[in-house]
Amino acid sequence: MQPSRLSLPQLIGYWPLAQDGRDHSGHERHGVIHGGGPRRGRFDGRSSYVEIPCDPGLELGRGDFAIT
Repeated sequence: MQPSRLSLPQLIGYWPLAQDGRDHSGHERHGVIHGGGPRRGRFDGRSSYVEIPCDPGLELGRGDFAIT
């Protein structure tokens, strides 16, 4: 069972990409899927990708960060 909201304070977004580009972190930073995406079973980074609209909370600065 997948949680609808996560409670990690450092988490800025959670996009499981199983069905759509919705942000499940509670921050409402929903993405827009372009190309194939989960409905076709893959993201190849060229013809399919997720676009996350600009948001002040996503300004990652110059320090270290991770995207997984």
